[in-house]
Amino acid sequence: MAYNTGNPIGSKDPRDLQDNAENFDKAVNADGQDSWTDRLGRPRKTWDAIEREAAELTQVATEQADRAEQEADRAEQEADRAEAAAGASEAAAIASALALAAYDTIDDGRAAVLDGQTFWVKPNETDGLTRYTNFLRTSASTQEFVADIIVGAEFDAVVESDSSDLFLLGFRDKDEKLFAYFRADGGLRISGLRTSVQEAIADLNGIIGKLQTGNLTETQDVVGQQALLLRSDGRLYGADFRVAGPDGFSLKRKAVEINERFAALERRVTILEVAPDRGDRVLRDTVLFDPRTTDIYNYAFGPGITRLSETEFLVTAEWRSGDDYSLITTIVRKLTIDLETYEIDAGPIIEMEHWEPDPEDPESGLHFSYLNSSSLLVETGPHAGRIYQYANGMRNDRKLWGAVSRYSDDGGETWSEIIDLADQFNMDTQDVGKWWAVAFGPGHGIQIRNGDYAGRLILPMYMRGERDGVDAEPQGAKFRSFIAYSDDGGETYQIGGMASIATNECQVAELPDGSLLMVIRNPSTNAKQFAVSTDGGETMSTPTSHPDLIVGEVMTGLVQAASPYSNARSRLLLTAPFAPDTSRNNMHIWASYDGGATWPQKLQINEGLAAYSDVCAIDDSTALVLYTSGSPDVAGQNRLIRAAIVRLNYMGA
Repeated sequence: MAYNTGNPIGSKDPRDLQDNAENFDKAVNADGQDSWTDRLGRPRKTWDAIEREAAELTQVATEQADRAEQEADRAEQEADRAEAAAGASEAAAIASALALAAYDTIDDGRAAVLDGQTFWVKPNETDGLTRYTNFLRTSASTQEFVADIIVGAEFDAVVESDSSDLFLLGFRDKDEKLFAYFRADGGLRISGLRTSVQEAIADLNGIIGKLQTGNLTETQDVVGQQALLLRSDGRLYGADFRVAGPDGFSLKRKAVEINERFAALERRVTILEVAPDRGDRVLRDTVLFDPRTTDIYNYAFGPGITRLSETEFLVTAEWRSGDDYSLITTIVRKLTIDLETYEIDAGPIIEMEHWEPDPEDPESGLHFSYLNSSSLLVETGPHAGRIYQYANGMRNDRKLWGAVSRYSDDGGETWSEIIDLADQFNMDTQDVGKWWAVAFGPGHGIQIRNGDYAGRLILPMYMRGERDGVDAEPQGAKFRSFIAYSDDGGETYQIGGMASIATNECQVAELPDGSLLMVIRNPSTNAKQFAVSTDGGETMSTPTSHPDLIVGEVMTGLVQAASPYSNARSRLLLTAPFAPDTSRNNMHIWASYDGGATWPQKLQINEGLAAYSDVCAIDDSTALVLYTSGSPDVAGQNRLIRAAIVRLNYMGA
């Protein structure tokens, strides 16, 4: 029983002493009880509550200490990752500046190229690569190390013999020997050479000799572009010469001193990504077909390119007096390109199929014209070396259409008589209706080089069929792209895979595995459509639109850059007009390194009118582009065909 007298502290009243004794007993011995009340009515914590609270505080402190230690460990790991990422970022930036198209894994790169070609691979865990690395494909399942890029602290550690402590990037061979590197002062150091590297350096020294300078630190670049280039085949070259004046090519360098450039980099290479002006992107841009040189024609139309040799190209086109039903004549011209200066030597224009009055009724006003020209070189097999030239014939009342060809067995010097192909392309298709007309490309055909169908000739074509018979007007017709193929060197053709209805003008390129990629014009959309054939053109997938290629609604050039004349890795090139309003203006070229799935790089060729085009790679770093363009005497009309040589190493995102 508690008395709770309320006496002040210091009381000697026996009742207060008894209350204190009872309260002390509770404070010390009451387990599981958090508090007790003293004789003055104030709550107090029990000893058990104090012990439990102390234990909890100790646990919290321990946990906080553990967390702090873990945070310190994480911070150290993040610092390590940041350091590694900085090195990877620097290597990636250098790779970007040097225009290296790297694959995700060794398997991806090896599958994308041919034997004897090289490819770059990004750092990745699958292969255990920590650097951008260059390999040479030796077979479908093997490769050899060529070189890798080392940067930053790792590079500093490798090159201890040099007095400079600011190294920018270097290249090592398969024996782990450093064979080339840049110093921060702009100097190039070369050592530890193996045979193939010595060959590359010999080429480099030859270029330096032409520059009349003993070392690269004395070379100037007047527009701020990189002075050296590591090519996609792993070789180091002096690069980026420019055109100097109208009289031709000059070995005079372009811009700021290399010493200043590399000193300004401070281990960063973004400065190398300065957008070049058009004089750097386009080496040549000249009028190839001008209708003003004729008496009756107003337009040059439908350009196509077929490569005949390392330096020779056959280009096709047509003269037109007006629209598709006017007076039209197909024409060809041979170009020879100097691979040292990139000068274009254009031969005479040859009229192949000339429009003519209807021989059955020459006074009727009816005439036959020839349009949608295309050409193809047989590289191997029957008729190897033969050049075919194709066109579709048409009477201007739209009732009679056909397909014709010619061929040359002497490099285009002489040509055969016209060969009527109408019977080979006379087809009825259940879902299209009665055929009305077939047309080629326009552009060029190809011969498959790889895979199960190597040697097969491929012609990209399209057909017109209509719902109500052969007299239907064009606006009532259907269009459909398809492939025609030949296994006997062009003697006969079979009708192959067809795209869906509402597709027409098209081009085809071969992918590294021998499959075919068709790019298609669909009049209902500005998005380029693509279809694939994996059986040599006998069937074709359903076309799909590419969201990144919203361009002028017009025929498109497409080509595989890798060829017997180039060591380039597999790369598709595509040309089309590209303007904000999707009009026929501003010719561009794109590059794809994954079979057309993405087109990450592009380059503008001209500003202003541009429409139909075709493209052919010249070597690893340049391409020939033919495109229709405006004429100064008539505003708003594509009337000329121009030939441009563009630098692929200036392509950007």
